[in-house]
Amino acid sequence: MTLTAGNRTETPVRTCHPVILCGGSGLELWPMAREAYPKLLMAPAAERTLLQETLHRVTDPNRFAAPLLICEAEHRFLIADQTHALGITPAAILVGPQGCGGSATAAAAAALLLAAQDPEALLLLLPSDHYVAAPERFRDAVDRALSVAAQGAFVVFAGASDGRADRNSGMFMFGARRYLAELQRLEPETVAAARNAVDFAAAPTRPIDCAAMERTCGGAVVPLDGAGWTDAGSWTALWTAAAKDCDGNALVGDVLAEGVTNSYIRGESRLVAAVGVDNLVLVETADAVLAVGRDRVQELRPLIDRLARAGRGEHREHRRVYRPWGSYESVDAGERHQVKRIIVKPGGRLSLQKHAHRAEHWVVVRGTARVTRDDSVFELKENESTYIPVGAVHRLENPGAEPLHLIEVQSGDYLGEDDIVRLDDSYGRA
Repeated sequence: MTLTAGNRTETPVRTCHPVILCGGSGLELWPMAREAYPKLLMAPAAERTLLQETLHRVTDPNRFAAPLLICEAEHRFLIADQTHALGITPAAILVGPQGCGGSATAAAAAALLLAAQDPEALLLLLPSDHYVAAPERFRDAVDRALSVAAQGAFVVFAGASDGRADRNSGMFMFGARRYLAELQRLEPETVAAARNAVDFAAAPTRPIDCAAMERTCGGAVVPLDGAGWTDAGSWTALWTAAAKDCDGNALVGDVLAEGVTNSYIRGESRLVAAVGVDNLVLVETADAVLAVGRDRVQELRPLIDRLARAGRGEHREHRRVYRPWGSYESVDAGERHQVKRIIVKPGGRLSLQKHAHRAEHWVVVRGTARVTRDDSVFELKENESTYIPVGAVHRLENPGAEPLHLIEVQSGDYLGEDDIVRLDDSYGRA
């Protein structure tokens, strides 16, 4: 029997543990989202990203314990940077395989960890890429759900769909031990895989909806009344959630629109101009422009697959590429040369490495660089430079408290990123 808990107003009996699912790339929001830079890092409506908005919704210590995040290995440093920027110390960041084994397995892994610390732990399972316009109404719904989940129910939060009907939002609350017991009954192989971290990738990639919530006899529904929830699952969904002008347009960035109606237009790196179009999605980034009818945004996948088959990189990374130590961006390239802008975070250090095909010239624009070159270690200040010959063992570090900005000029017969032999790496990369 499904219990409806929409009218409950009990005071929360204890805090719950937010478990934030950070898997997947969300390529339905390409070209903003990429495989290496997932949509949860987008900021569609404010300065904070979708992940940071999710974290910010669960910061009240009277309701929430420290969040536990689950992400893919490739994104773990980006996720950590997001929490650090908000001044939030997570309870843990669990690293899983691509897709994190599905939400059922991810929830099982979190439940095992939290139940070992607190046998009565309540989990609040949240996707990291949802948008909630009224966070206080979301927290009201959490208050109603706490007392119900504490009695053993599996709570699903229901959000309005197109203003007409409620649907499963993908957000849940339940007891850790209760979930593990029910999942053991329904899908024991998922629990077994989650118990063994090295077999996490072998777990069935089942969403928690199919694995447990649709099959349990102890479900409860809490509506997200007035929360303004959307799952940010497409450009049309973002248009629906966004503030619009009198012509029904959501305009983000440096955009000029004349005679444009009912459209989502976004400029990231330059002026974007549109005239006389209706029902359009137009999204510009430094290396790609997307134009698609707002009623056809679900057809993006074949286009992205074509990019991958052609060996292009636009589905994979932005022009600015993020690394654990900072980022780099190609600003010019030609035959036998490439110029990059490199930013190294305070305390960041690139791997100790060498190249077989290219030499590098480094010019410090801002900050202080510590350079290892073969047997020498020295520092460079602003406007100073050095040369790294082909085959030299080298490393770049930022010993300062501010970001290091550096221009790198590469020259040689091959300039691909795979011409790197790592000899030592602080971030565990091969």
